[in-house]
Amino acid sequence: EVLLPNWMVKTRAIRVIAEQFFLPWYVQKLKPDYLFSNYVIPALVRIPQIVNIHDMLYKRYPKFIEPTKRLYWSIFIPISLQRSQKVLTVSQSSAEDILLYFPWAKDKVRVTVEGIDIDLATYATINGRKICEELGITNPFILSSATFGPHKNVGNLIRAFKFVNKKYPNLGLILTGGTGTADAAQERKNLKKLVTKMGLDDNVKFTGYVPNKQLAALYQQTELYVLPSYYEGFGLSIIEAQYFNSPVVCSHIPALIEVGGSGIKTFNPASALEISSAIISVLENNETRKSLIENGKKNIEKYRWEKAAKDLVQAIQEIK
Repeated sequence: EVLLPNWMVKTRAIRVIAEQFFLPWYVQKLKPDYLFSNYVIPALVRIPQIVNIHDMLYKRYPKFIEPTKRLYWSIFIPISLQRSQKVLTVSQSSAEDILLYFPWAKDKVRVTVEGIDIDLATYATINGRKICEELGITNPFILSSATFGPHKNVGNLIRAFKFVNKKYPNLGLILTGGTGTADAAQERKNLKKLVTKMGLDDNVKFTGYVPNKQLAALYQQTELYVLPSYYEGFGLSIIEAQYFNSPVVCSHIPALIEVGGSGIKTFNPASALEISSAIISVLENNETRKSLIENGKKNIEKYRWEKAAKDLVQAIQEIK
């Protein structure tokens, strides 16, 4: 195992330079058989390459991508598709999006799956209530866990929660997620302003990044899990929530419908009223809640890292 220096990912600009100029040097020095990259390959590398393209956000919703990142992806994702021997993606929905824009890549694209973080899964039997109390969370709450970006649609979730809060004044909304980039930090700042504007400061909590043990406790103790995104390539947090027996309410979009199976209740992400209605319907109906949990348990059996590993090996074996 070779760890590259931390300075290579300190900023987005440095990462781009490192990815395209320093990583090829390491490849030349180490001489691996194959190089597996995420979204973008180093164009100067001449060994067989496999690229994992998680989604087509930069094509489907370009306004949601920070301009410099959008420019980089616009240049290098097509190059990566062209020069890679195989292209992996995480859902049939994402595969269809890739081929919508790059139909010539059809023979390269392979669909695999994601799975639950092994470390996260080890906390299935912890005392979640105690850990939540240590975090200062004592009232019932609903949870949403994501990076901060406009396509995650957290603003509409907050607007929806205003309606929910009128009926359940003691219910909290917990928003986890770090701010590793300047645009994510700005998005969270804007969301905090929205919370204050709507008079929800006492009910909405931004936890920042939480380690797996605390995240497991939140999944375990939440009344329900909400994913309100406008667009996703997979929606990993859905199967994480299902693993911890949380009922899931999410956007009616192709990837989430595919990944969530029958263990989700969906809504139109553009409508705060629909989001709130879906949340309230699960809070009020115990049979719906039980059904979502049971169907979620069955659904997660399809998502194993062992399958992802086999899919990767098969993709390598297909390379001529």
